[in-house]
Amino acid sequence: METHDPIPMSRRDILDFAMLVRRRLGIQDSTTFVDVMTILEHVLDKLYPDFTCDVQTRAEMGHRHGLTYPNKHLILLREDVYDGACMGRGRDRFTVAHEIAHLLMHEGVDPQYARKESGIAVPRYLDPEWQSDAFAGYFLMAPTAIRGMNAYDIANSCGVSFDAARVQLSVTKK
Repeated sequence: METHDPIPMSRRDILDFAMLVRRRLGIQDSTTFVDVMTILEHVLDKLYPDFTCDVQTRAEMGHRHGLTYPNKHLILLREDVYDGACMGRGRDRFTVAHEIAHLLMHEGVDPQYARKESGIAVPRYLDPEWQSDAFAGYFLMAPTAIRGMNAYDIANSCGVSFDAARVQLSVTKK
């Protein structure tokens, strides 16, 4: 498959897409806890019959927590991240949502796009990493679900790290 640059996406575009995915999966806008592991293990293969999630060792993955090849419908997760997400660890759940975002949003995109030229910044709206982080934030912490909460409440209710909750809270207030 021919690769191309990512589709430019504003934060609003990503919010709309994340809410669309939630609705298509039957997740209410007011639902706080999204079971990303069930989506990873039992839903994505219905969207992509050839979908595979491969759990790899630290030696195989190195410093990478996850890696997605959208054109191959393949997500690789480091075993400690996979195990952590299964146990509900917020940072690892966010990583799984981030990798799901790559799968859903970046088919046909050159996986090396964000690192095309060393020293040259990719605009955020074109950066697949920023796009996937923004999607994961909205997918796990929908604005309607976290309305009126503080960062501690968001972290506890949504099953994310305090840092992710704090960032999402600041983004949602804008």
